Amino acid sequence: MSWVSRRLALVELLPETIQQQVRAGAIAAQVAMKYLVPIARVGGDDCARMAAAFVQHRCDTRQAGQLYAAWRDGSRVVRERILAEPELFLKTQRQPPAVRPAALDRDLEMAVAILHRAGRRLTDALPEMDGPHISEHNLQRYHLGMVDDEAELAPLEEHLLGCPRCVERAEVEAVYVDGLRAGIIAGDFDLEYPGGRCRGPIFPISTPRCCFGPHTEPGR
Repeated sequence: MSWVSRRLALVELLPETIQQQVRAGAIAAQVAMKYLVPIARVGGDDCARMAAAFVQHRCDTRQAGQLYAAWRDGSRVVRERILAEPELFLKTQRQPPAVRPAALDRDLEMAVAILHRAGRRLTDALPEMDGPHISEHNLQRYHLGMVDDEAELAPLEEHLLGCPRCVERAEVEAVYVDGLRAGIIAGDFDLEYPGGRCRGPIFPISTPRCCFGPHTEPGR
């Protein structure tokens, strides 16, 4: 259809009320030609209701095109729903804002900090028992498979076999270490440490030993 034909259609097909809205600038002429004229060829009532939606919601060309395309491709029931609740339809077309990477980094840092604090508090809350126990540091080293010296490893495992208190603490440290390492790997952010600032994982990436056996891989 030529430009002249589309202009003539504005006068010949659109009701006078809609023409007045076009002349007043409430509806752009381009919007009226592209979207309202085809609707007017199908039904004048639908055209009037669509024009009212354009004006009421101050639709730009993109929004008007979305409403028209949904009306054109929809069944009679869908068309009625769009014309009855155009605002609801337009809300469904709005995309939610993308999550900012910086916000995700902050969330990961907070999660790691909370996990760290919870692990410390849980360890401190466990009742004290008589006799020596494995230190928190050595429990973490054992979980990560960093206890390589047999002279150190043998008494440590022997102690775990006979000390429910240290077995429970070892489970707490295993959850803490795995959660902290997973958060650091996933976030790829910097954390503060006593020896300075370190980027990336602070624990070895190689497969660690679990807290109940030096030859068992996690998750197996």
